[in-house]
Amino acid sequence: MNVLKFILASGSPRRAKLLEEAGVEFDIVTPEVDEIFDPNLSPANNTVRVALLKADSVAVRYPASLTLAADTIVILNGDILGKPEDEKHA
Repeated sequence: MNVLKFILASGSPRRAKLLEEAGVEFDIVTPEVDEIFDPNLSPANNTVRVALLKADSVAVRYPASLTLAADTIVILNGDILGKPEDEKHA
């Protein structure tokens, strides 16, 4: 029986921990994607777009594997907050 290799397309320690806690065996491949948001899209659509870009970035390199990608954004007063530059900025 062939079992698909499962790849987490993320550098997020939290996502990896969630999969580990669920007992999932996986490899991590960090996607090569610029996470730039399109101002013409809603926050929800931007999140989906970036998650798909991440998935595509990894899946094309590992076509025989199952790839999982996600994206998270934080919105404050209608503004999308980017990733913090450092601990102080966070």
